[in-house]
Amino acid sequence: MVEVATLLLLYPIYVAAYLVVSRIQRKGRSEQSLPGPRNEPTQSTLPSAIAMPSTAPTNLSILPPVKSSKFPRSWFSFLSVLYCHILLLVSSLPRAGRTLVWVMQAAISYTWFQWRHRHENQASAAYQDALSEQHNQCAIKLLRVCRANGGVYIKAGQFASAFGAVPIEYRRKMACLEDRAIPKPYSVIRNVMLEELGPEAETIFSRFDRNATAAASLAQVHRACLVTGEEVAVKVQYPALAGAVAADLAAIKLFSWLVSKFFPKFNMDWLAYELEHKLATELNFLNEIHNARKLSAILQGRQYKECSAPYMYEELSSPRLIIMEWVNGVKINDIQALKAAGIEPKAVGWALVKVFAELMLIQGYIHGDPHPGNAMVRRRGRRGFWHWLLRDKRQPFEIVMLDHGTYFTADTVMRQQLCQLWCSFVLGDKQLQADVGNFLAGERGASILPVLLTHAARTREEERRLQQSLGIEGFSDMSELLQTASRDLVELLRINTVIRAVSNQLGVSMDERKRVFAWFARRGLPPYYVHAPHIHHKFNQVRRRLQLCTYVLGWHTVVTARACLVATWRYMLGLMY
Repeated sequence: MVEVATLLLLYPIYVAAYLVVSRIQRKGRSEQSLPGPRNEPTQSTLPSAIAMPSTAPTNLSILPPVKSSKFPRSWFSFLSVLYCHILLLVSSLPRAGRTLVWVMQAAISYTWFQWRHRHENQASAAYQDALSEQHNQCAIKLLRVCRANGGVYIKAGQFASAFGAVPIEYRRKMACLEDRAIPKPYSVIRNVMLEELGPEAETIFSRFDRNATAAASLAQVHRACLVTGEEVAVKVQYPALAGAVAADLAAIKLFSWLVSKFFPKFNMDWLAYELEHKLATELNFLNEIHNARKLSAILQGRQYKECSAPYMYEELSSPRLIIMEWVNGVKINDIQALKAAGIEPKAVGWALVKVFAELMLIQGYIHGDPHPGNAMVRRRGRRGFWHWLLRDKRQPFEIVMLDHGTYFTADTVMRQQLCQLWCSFVLGDKQLQADVGNFLAGERGASILPVLLTHAARTREEERRLQQSLGIEGFSDMSELLQTASRDLVELLRINTVIRAVSNQLGVSMDERKRVFAWFARRGLPPYYVHAPHIHHKFNQVRRRLQLCTYVLGWHTVVTARACLVATWRYMLGLMY
């Protein structure tokens, strides 16, 4: 209790120092030019429907020029900023207090649980059931805390729910979090627009909806119309947001340190630092412009056009305000809405898996947060001749990826290592999986990595048997892997978990997803005659390459034949009825 009381007394000093350091870092970043792609993912979840137009507007030249804002350097401005930081510090205390109460309750609860079950075998079914119930009770309380605190705490919960290493009870509860907030008044948003765009902010729009269409913890979206006639979505960041984020991050880092202090097996420092890196990039909207532009160039070169990136008005955007084209769409996991629009949900799941398999294993440039709120589906064009001939009423569609604030860039070594790992899943070579996993995540992580990538267990009982067969004790082993593994590998595991969850909701099974990834992994491998330290010697064998091609091509032949049979059957039913 003495340590807790000391931490409570030092908390304001710690947060104040964190705010000062964060402001110095932001000042240094603001003096740079348009930033390039970053390796950290984003977590903005504004449910707006934005898509790339067929042709970019050509009459933007008639819009008035936008002036860049300059921060007035004076003692009055300095005192105003200091006063705002003090208010942010005071406003963060209730949120920190709620979190501290949960940390103390969870610490006492888990300590009592360990003492009550100290003589039981941790691998037994009775112990695992009791532990699952304990996780579930604490997860319910944590869900209430995150909803009450909002903001960064919502994003932290969503961030943790995307990791397969987090106990499944916590993941299920945190998956219920929705990043929604009460919209700010138009007067507050208008001040931000004037600061970012200057006096011309009110002249570039012919119509501006003062009621926010969507509001999240970092920004809110308004629907508007430019003087040139284009319908746009205006995403505006809240004022003094950077200081509030810094204060909440300081509290989260402090509490994660407390957890690791009293429970060394449950080290959560990696979660706090990953969240800090992600939010640092997300607060600068210019990253979103750069990443969307680069992803558009990648997607335009693909053979299949099932995915697009939003068009953004770079001339009218700034680090705290961004203007994008507005179109209507359907949330990617809204099964009923997809069916009502004549779009096949499983086809959408296939397209999502194919797009991200290519981005991960061939391009090495991956959207940082492809959760359902950042992926919309809309109709694209008209049905083709074969659809009409076979009386296929399914509509062609397009997945529109939103929120391009941060991206993950995988280097050649990691990308080719992942290609080898996915190919080993299809070949069924356990020794090959162990060797490649050892190179990626070390000797201990070699057994855990396939579980996190494929997640072959469908129920709690299957997951328990799988962990026992691999010698995984539980969350402590998973946390150890995430603590010691590289940040790039942790990000890839998190993105893979999100894609697996969304595609599973759309009807794509794990075996189907595994084979799709293997198809692109085969293409992402270097030629067989290329020898490198990170290339396993089995992939330099012609026999192994032929075996891999036989498996993958054979599977695609079966899938194509089955699709033709289904289409023929539908055609016959159409003639009969």
